[in-house]
Amino acid sequence: MSRFNSLKSMLKGPSGGYDTARILFVVGGLNGVVAPVIFQAWAMLKDQPWDPLSFCTAYGGMLAAVLGFGGLGIATKDKGVASAVNTTPPSPPTGGQP
Repeated sequence: MSRFNSLKSMLKGPSGGYDTARILFVVGGLNGVVAPVIFQAWAMLKDQPWDPLSFCTAYGGMLAAVLGFGGLGIATKDKGVASAVNTTPPSPPTGGQP
């Protein structure tokens, strides 16, 4: 059960809510594993030749670049949010009687 909780916490941003970028990041990673299997099965069903080495070499490089820059973007955003939360001065109270 603790592994599922750590997965849930991995998908959450600094505010505690689910972060769309993190969810897309995980989906992209899973896509890199599942896509070659699906394409191989499709080629077998259609009786067509398919070279997984050629596909995975090009697709793997592209996926690594996209996921790498995606991770960098998420880290930069989280760092910016954390610094903004720590440096924002409290707003003065509004309303009420003096």
